[in-house]
Amino acid sequence: MNGIKNHLLKKLPPRKIRVWISSPDNVSFYHEDYFEVTSENYDEIERIAKEIAFEHIEWGFEEVKDE
Repeated sequence: MNGIKNHLLKKLPPRKIRVWISSPDNVSFYHEDYFEVTSENYDEIERIAKEIAFEHIEWGFEEVKDE
């Protein structure tokens, strides 16, 4: 099945993919970006989308000491 899907993707014209990030707990947290693909398979599209999304997110953690 993946072979058929990949074969069909290679026949498609360039198309625009929208990448979005949001938070279900904070409706004001939303960002979107776009990129164009031609013959990439879904794994490649997912990799590109994750790179774009992660560029817009910073996170971390730290120990909080009692004062």
